Amino acid sequence: MDQPRLSDKAHLRQQFESRRDSLSAEERADFSMQACGRLASLIESLFEKSKAKAMTVGSYRSIKSEVQLNQLADLLPGGVSLVYPKVSGDEMNFFSAETFSLGAYGIEEPESEGPSADQQIDLLLIPGVAFDHAGARLGYGKGFYDHWLEAKNVLKIGVAFCCQISEQSFLSETHDVAMDFLVTERFVLGTESETKTLERAV
Repeated sequence: MDQPRLSDKAHLRQQFESRRDSLSAEERADFSMQACGRLASLIESLFEKSKAKAMTVGSYRSIKSEVQLNQLADLLPGGVSLVYPKVSGDEMNFFSAETFSLGAYGIEEPESEGPSADQQIDLLLIPGVAFDHAGARLGYGKGFYDHWLEAKNVLKIGVAFCCQISEQSFLSETHDVAMDFLVTERFVLGTESETKTLERAV
Protein backbone atom coordinates (compact mmCIF):
# COMPACT_ATOMS: atom_id res chain seq x y z
CA MET A 1 0.00 0.00 0.00
CA ASP A 2 1.31 3.46 -0.87
CA GLN A 3 2.44 5.71 1.96
CA PRO A 4 0.40 8.86 2.61
CA ARG A 5 1.95 11.98 1.11
CA LEU A 6 3.01 14.81 3.42
CA SER A 7 0.28 16.92 1.85
CA ASP A 8 -2.26 14.44 3.21
CA LYS A 9 -1.40 15.16 6.86
CA ALA A 10 -4.37 17.47 7.44
CA HIS A 11 -6.74 14.81 6.10
CA LEU A 12 -5.07 12.10 8.20
CA ARG A 13 -5.32 14.21 11.35
CA GLN A 14 -9.01 14.71 10.73
CA GLN A 15 -9.52 10.99 10.08
CA PHE A 16 -7.72 9.76 13.20
CA GLU A 17 -9.07 12.46 15.50
CA SER A 18 -12.54 11.43 14.35
CA ARG A 19 -11.77 7.81 15.23
CA ARG A 20 -10.56 8.81 18.69
CA ASP A 21 -13.52 11.15 19.25
CA SER A 22 -15.92 8.36 18.35
CA LEU A 23 -15.02 6.47 21.53
CA SER A 24 -17.59 6.95 24.27
CA ALA A 25 -16.59 8.57 27.56
CA GLU A 26 -16.89 5.18 29.24
CA GLU A 27 -14.64 3.53 26.65
CA ARG A 28 -12.02 6.28 26.95
CA ALA A 29 -11.99 5.96 30.73
CA ASP A 30 -11.74 2.15 30.61
CA PHE A 31 -9.14 2.10 27.82
CA SER A 32 -7.10 4.82 29.55
CA MET A 33 -6.99 2.75 32.73
CA GLN A 34 -5.78 -0.28 30.77
CA ALA A 35 -3.16 1.78 28.94
CA CYS A 36 -1.91 3.19 32.25
CA GLY A 37 -1.49 -0.33 33.59
CA ARG A 38 0.57 -1.37 30.57
CA LEU A 39 2.60 1.84 30.73
CA ALA A 40 3.37 1.31 34.41
CA SER A 41 4.51 -2.26 33.76
CA LEU A 42 6.75 -1.16 30.89
CA ILE A 43 8.24 1.73 32.86
CA GLU A 44 8.89 -0.54 35.85
CA SER A 45 10.61 -3.08 33.59
CA LEU A 46 12.81 -0.43 31.97
CA PHE A 47 13.61 1.03 35.41
CA GLU A 48 14.69 -2.36 36.73
CA LYS A 49 16.83 -3.04 33.66
CA SER A 50 18.56 0.32 34.01
CA LYS A 51 19.66 -0.57 37.57
CA ALA A 52 19.42 3.14 38.34
CA LYS A 53 18.26 4.41 41.73
CA ALA A 54 15.91 6.94 40.18
CA MET A 55 14.18 7.60 36.87
CA THR A 56 12.48 10.75 35.59
CA VAL A 57 9.61 10.31 33.15
CA GLY A 58 8.28 13.15 31.02
CA SER A 59 4.51 12.73 30.98
CA TYR A 60 1.69 14.93 29.67
CA ARG A 61 -1.72 16.33 30.60
CA SER A 62 -4.30 15.13 28.12
CA ILE A 63 -6.47 17.31 25.92
CA LYS A 64 -9.60 16.54 23.94
CA SER A 65 -10.07 12.77 23.75
CA GLU A 66 -6.45 11.69 24.33
CA VAL A 67 -5.48 8.79 26.58
CA GLN A 68 -5.80 10.04 30.16
CA LEU A 69 -2.72 9.43 32.32
CA ASN A 70 -4.07 10.78 35.62
CA GLN A 71 -3.84 7.35 37.27
CA LEU A 72 -0.29 6.63 36.15
CA ALA A 73 1.52 8.26 39.08
CA ASP A 74 -0.21 5.93 41.57
CA LEU A 75 0.92 2.84 39.63
CA LEU A 76 4.63 3.61 39.36
CA PRO A 77 7.29 2.14 41.66
CA GLY A 78 9.22 4.24 44.12
CA GLY A 79 12.14 6.05 42.54
CA VAL A 80 10.19 6.98 39.39
CA SER A 81 9.02 10.59 39.21
CA LEU A 82 6.87 12.38 36.64
CA VAL A 83 7.44 15.81 35.11
CA TYR A 84 5.16 17.71 32.73
CA PRO A 85 5.52 20.06 29.75
CA LYS A 86 5.02 23.81 29.79
CA VAL A 87 5.04 25.90 26.62
CA SER A 88 6.43 29.41 26.47
CA GLY A 89 6.47 30.97 23.01
CA ASP A 90 8.07 28.42 20.70
CA GLU A 91 9.75 26.48 23.52
CA MET A 92 8.57 23.51 25.55
CA ASN A 93 10.22 22.59 28.85
CA PHE A 94 9.37 20.11 31.60
CA PHE A 95 8.78 20.76 35.30
CA SER A 96 7.79 18.76 38.34
CA ALA A 97 4.34 19.75 39.54
CA GLU A 98 1.65 19.11 42.09
CA THR A 99 -0.70 21.82 40.82
CA PHE A 100 -1.64 22.80 37.28
CA SER A 101 -3.33 25.67 35.49
CA LEU A 102 -4.52 26.16 31.92
CA GLY A 103 -1.72 27.34 29.66
CA ALA A 104 -0.92 27.42 25.98
CA TYR A 105 -3.47 25.78 23.66
CA GLY A 106 -5.82 25.13 26.57
CA ILE A 107 -3.57 22.41 28.04
CA GLU A 108 -3.00 22.06 31.79
CA GLU A 109 0.58 23.05 32.63
CA PRO A 110 2.71 22.99 35.79
CA GLU A 111 2.42 26.12 37.90
CA SER A 112 6.04 25.65 38.95
CA GLU A 113 8.47 28.40 38.00
CA GLY A 114 11.53 26.49 39.23
CA PRO A 115 14.36 25.11 37.08
CA SER A 116 13.34 22.85 34.23
CA ALA A 117 13.79 19.09 34.51
CA ASP A 118 14.65 18.66 30.82
CA GLN A 119 18.14 17.30 31.43
CA GLN A 120 16.92 14.75 34.00
CA ILE A 121 14.38 13.05 31.73
CA ASP A 122 15.19 9.41 30.95
CA LEU A 123 11.95 8.45 29.23
CA LEU A 124 9.31 10.53 27.47
CA LEU A 125 5.62 9.71 27.06
CA ILE A 126 4.34 11.32 23.86
CA PRO A 127 0.72 11.77 22.77
CA GLY A 128 -0.21 12.06 19.12
CA VAL A 129 -3.05 11.99 16.64
CA ALA A 130 -1.83 8.69 15.16
CA PHE A 131 1.15 6.34 14.98
CA ASP A 132 2.16 3.59 12.58
CA HIS A 133 3.69 0.24 13.55
CA ALA A 134 7.22 1.46 12.85
CA GLY A 135 6.80 4.19 15.47
CA ALA A 136 6.27 7.13 13.11
CA ARG A 137 4.10 9.78 14.78
CA LEU A 138 1.47 12.09 13.34
CA GLY A 139 1.34 15.04 15.74
CA TYR A 140 -0.74 18.17 15.89
CA GLY A 141 1.48 20.13 13.53
CA LYS A 142 3.17 22.43 16.07
CA GLY A 143 6.42 20.46 16.23
CA PHE A 144 7.07 20.97 19.96
CA TYR A 145 8.07 17.35 20.64
CA ASP A 146 10.22 17.04 17.51
CA HIS A 147 12.03 20.25 18.39
CA TRP A 148 12.51 19.22 22.03
CA LEU A 149 13.92 15.83 20.99
CA GLU A 150 16.45 17.20 18.50
CA ALA A 151 19.33 17.22 20.98
CA LYS A 152 17.99 14.68 23.51
CA ASN A 153 18.79 11.01 23.93
CA VAL A 154 15.79 9.58 25.75
CA LEU A 155 13.52 6.61 25.28
CA LYS A 156 10.31 7.64 23.55
CA ILE A 157 6.96 5.99 24.22
CA GLY A 158 4.02 6.89 22.01
CA VAL A 159 0.71 6.66 23.88
CA ALA A 160 -2.57 6.15 22.04
CA PHE A 161 -5.74 4.13 21.74
CA CYS A 162 -5.73 1.17 19.36
CA CYS A 163 -7.96 3.08 16.94
CA GLN A 164 -5.08 5.57 16.49
CA ILE A 165 -2.60 2.95 15.25
CA SER A 166 -2.41 2.98 11.47
CA GLU A 167 -1.87 -0.20 9.50
CA GLN A 168 -0.51 2.02 6.74
CA SER A 169 2.98 3.49 7.13
CA PHE A 170 3.43 7.25 7.33
CA LEU A 171 5.97 9.17 5.30
CA SER A 172 8.14 11.11 7.75
CA GLU A 173 9.87 14.44 7.32
CA THR A 174 13.55 14.66 8.19
CA HIS A 175 12.87 16.26 11.60
CA ASP A 176 10.29 13.65 12.65
CA VAL A 177 11.44 11.40 15.49
CA ALA A 178 10.28 7.77 15.65
CA MET A 179 9.01 6.22 18.87
CA ASP A 180 10.87 3.39 20.60
CA PHE A 181 7.67 1.88 21.99
CA LEU A 182 3.95 2.24 21.39
CA VAL A 183 1.48 1.61 24.22
CA THR A 184 -2.27 1.24 23.83
CA GLU A 185 -5.04 -0.31 25.92
CA ARG A 186 -4.35 -3.68 24.24
CA PHE A 187 -0.59 -3.99 23.70
CA VAL A 188 2.96 -2.76 24.08
CA LEU A 189 4.90 -2.66 20.84
CA GLY A 190 8.68 -2.34 20.66
CA THR A 191 9.39 -0.66 17.33
CA GLU A 192 12.36 -1.16 15.03
CA SER A 193 13.89 2.07 16.30
CA GLU A 194 14.50 0.40 19.69
CA THR A 195 14.24 -3.37 19.24
CA LYS A 196 13.63 -6.04 16.66
CA THR A 197 11.06 -7.77 18.83
CA LEU A 198 7.46 -8.18 17.82
CA GLU A 199 4.41 -7.21 19.80
CA ARG A 200 4.66 -8.21 23.44
CA ALA A 201 1.81 -8.39 25.93
CA VAL A 202 2.50 -6.84 29.33
